Amino acid sequence: MSIIVHKTLVRQSRKYLGELAEDPRLADFLKAVEDSYIHADRDRLLLERSMEISSNELIAKNEMLARKNEALDTFVYRVSHDLKGPVNNMLAMTKMIRELVLEANASPMAEKVVKNLESACNNLNFRIKDLLEMTRIDRNIDEKIDLVSFPEIVGQIVKNLDATIQSTQAVVEFDFKGYPSIGIGRENLNSILGNLIENAIKYRDPSRPPHVRLRTEPKGGKCLLQVTDNGLGMDLQKSGTKLFSLFTRLHSHVEGSGIGLYLVKKIVESKGGSVTVESKPGEGTSFQLLLHDELATA
Repeated sequence: MSIIVHKTLVRQSRKYLGELAEDPRLADFLKAVEDSYIHADRDRLLLERSMEISSNELIAKNEMLARKNEALDTFVYRVSHDLKGPVNNMLAMTKMIRELVLEANASPMAEKVVKNLESACNNLNFRIKDLLEMTRIDRNIDEKIDLVSFPEIVGQIVKNLDATIQSTQAVVEFDFKGYPSIGIGRENLNSILGNLIENAIKYRDPSRPPHVRLRTEPKGGKCLLQVTDNGLGMDLQKSGTKLFSLFTRLHSHVEGSGIGLYLVKKIVESKGGSVTVESKPGEGTSFQLLLHDELATA
């Protein structure tokens, strides 16, 4: 309530009270009320001004942080991209050195040194690929939305993994009749499905060929994607909180960097979706992804 309204109320009170308003005690009371309104109005104006300044400062800091993050992402992308060539050359040279060492019947120590060098180069190559993948995902979070076919994306992924599927005797089955297409960024869906299918084969149980099953269905206005495997599985009570953390690997005997599930969760949740998982050691794992369909009608 403004001070003008407060003063009007005091004047009206004096008018209706008539002679009683001249009573010193009542006059002091009305003056105290008027003063309290004046102070309250000033405090309100000061508070509004303070909030306005704080809001502007917060906006400025957020904009500065966004610029710094963008600059950092660009720097990481450029450095990672520029390192690809030299690292590929290192890998090629270590392969040549290994062949020369074998031809020369060098000592076991020399072979061990070359093997360690090759392993270090491969690890470096994995890290660079991971950094590029992370920056690519960040850039593609808001990519153009298309009506993307699940069978088309999975078919391309299976084709790219043909050598791995053949060597492991893996079986990849899918049933997308319940929700065949979804409004999403094509690269984002490719990354989600690619990481989940690759992980299902990578973390297979050595006692049996990997079997990966994918299916979709509508649920609560969104698309429920289920990816189930018969692999090693995991103890979620023991390690579940670490599952989607960056650079976390629950099975150290398999090559990898631990960013696949982190990226899957990041992509899905950035669009208002969710990821849950069920798993038991020796029995496999099932991921349930609730995906937001950007082209679904309300």
